[in-house]
Amino acid sequence: AQWEQVRDYNWSINWIYFAASIIVLWIGLFTKSASLKLILSSFNVELPILRAFRIMYLSNLGRYVPGKVVQFVGIMYLAKQEGIKEDVALTSFFLYQIFDTCSGIFVVLLSFFLLGLSYDSISQYLPVIIILIALIVFTLVIIMRPQYLSRVMNFIRLRFRRPLVEFKLQKSIGLKLLFIYFGVWIIFGASFYLFIQAVTEAPPDYFIESCFIYTASYLIGYWALFAPGGIGVREGVMGALLYELGGFVESVAYVVGLASRLWFMIGEVTITIWALLVRSKRENG
Repeated sequence: AQWEQVRDYNWSINWIYFAASIIVLWIGLFTKSASLKLILSSFNVELPILRAFRIMYLSNLGRYVPGKVVQFVGIMYLAKQEGIKEDVALTSFFLYQIFDTCSGIFVVLLSFFLLGLSYDSISQYLPVIIILIALIVFTLVIIMRPQYLSRVMNFIRLRFRRPLVEFKLQKSIGLKLLFIYFGVWIIFGASFYLFIQAVTEAPPDYFIESCFIYTASYLIGYWALFAPGGIGVREGVMGALLYELGGFVESVAYVVGLASRLWFMIGEVTITIWALLVRSKRENG
């Protein structure tokens, strides 16, 4: 019966919407990776925006290997080509993860309230939601009192006999990062909305749902350390949310979730080529 639902669905591709979704996806991927330039400024490191994009984007491809080790090694290697110390690179990556994840959580929670979902629909996830809110509060504390994070990180580094790292995360930079990453998640939501409009008969007013579904499924897939690149996990969560929020029968929802991986890979592969064309400081001599 489910196969019949998939077979009988009115599948078609609006290539204008599809092309637009890829372009918007590129904008999100570039902006997110290029934000490393702003983070490095907290360490008094100035880096051209294209090189910042190259470091963060190419190292992030390491997420397709289970765990985060390859990402750590990648950012240290690429940063070294720009003359950036390994400790600075790792600390920058840590800050990137904090602001990126917590901004995404904020988008998920905001979308939840805008969609007017009932308490009963999320009551089983209440402990998780409390943890997510705590992470947002933690991020705000980092912005308002960055010296606390500096002390904690240097305390840990001393225990591992690593040199101390000095950085000054100004409140203005912290708030700017939070705003940038929030905007990036909305951009990703917009690209997913255009993709949905391109391949399904979703209603035109499906934008908030698109932001909610994409952000929630991406974050869950990303932090599922056992799944390289969130493969399988992201698509499963996306299919479940497309079905739960209405507008799609269950079988079609999961097919759309699977198709979204191919769509994302098209955008990712094309922008990877661009990142590889950016020459590092070492390559420029």
